[in-house]
Amino acid sequence: MRNESGLVVDDETRRAIEALSTEYSWLVDHGHADRAADLFTSDAVMSVAGSEVSGIVAIRRHLEQRARSQDILSRHVVSNIRLTREAAGQVRGTIIMTIYRKTGEAERPQVIIGDVDDVYRLETDGRWRLAQRTLTPAFVVDGR
Repeated sequence: MRNESGLVVDDETRRAIEALSTEYSWLVDHGHADRAADLFTSDAVMSVAGSEVSGIVAIRRHLEQRARSQDILSRHVVSNIRLTREAAGQVRGTIIMTIYRKTGEAERPQVIIGDVDDVYRLETDGRWRLAQRTLTPAFVVDGR
């Protein structure tokens, strides 16, 4: 299947990138956000709702803090993955992410539906990693 740019993403690459996105969500949702830093390149940039973290050291620190936040219960649901090969070893992706997030004793979770713009890079070890991840909320429903 050809996309707008005409650069096809092969099935093996698609599966690897989908697995990467799923693994990130699972790690964050199950108390292992600190391990999710291993899914990023050393020069990665992560931006959530306008707050940006640059470089693997800062991303690791951010995700370690999230892992220590035991009062947050979340589930990230990933859908509508669209991939475009930009160059050899680099793919751009867009994802719709639905996040259910409950803090402390809140009765209902907050629901965030957003657009995720990713850049994936194939590293020398043969693994795809996130070089850039930008989450822009489109809808936020307060769970109070």
